[in-house]
Amino acid sequence: IGRLAPGVRVVLQDIREFMHPLWRWVDERLYWFIAGNLPESFDALFHTLQTRGKRVPSLAWLPNDYPQDKVLAFLETQAPDAILATHYGSAQVLATLREHGQLAQVKIGWLHTDFFEGYFPRISKWLDRTFLAHPELEVRWLAAGVAPIKVATSGMPVRAPADGGRTTKEMTLTA
Repeated sequence: IGRLAPGVRVVLQDIREFMHPLWRWVDERLYWFIAGNLPESFDALFHTLQTRGKRVPSLAWLPNDYPQDKVLAFLETQAPDAILATHYGSAQVLATLREHGQLAQVKIGWLHTDFFEGYFPRISKWLDRTFLAHPELEVRWLAAGVAPIKVATSGMPVRAPADGGRTTKEMTLTA
């Protein structure tokens, strides 16, 4: 962004910094413990959340660890022209704020780099643009009723192998 528009001020903000520090510490350790040691439980919890996300009448009814009031206060002090979310949690908070009539004058985009649908098209309906990793996801977003003007396939950022195309399992996992 800085190369294309040198006068633009870019603020990077980790959505997790809005969490209570103690809960953030517990949440991160709990996440990695369950994901690493209980993958079946992790999958079950994740799919339960996705199913719930498709059924609730409002995104605000979904659990979210990021306090909307703190996020909104931060954004009001920053007064951005545009926001680009790179995590579904931040995109969901921004969509919920939009659902409640906030941030109407701010362009909001979401870079969704996972090959996954779930309830995520619902988030995109509240945002100005969602950049998707794969054309198949664009098809799914459009089928879910997201307006074509709100969706773009931008590809998935990956790190190209440095070994001239020979890829090992370790390189594949870190790309």
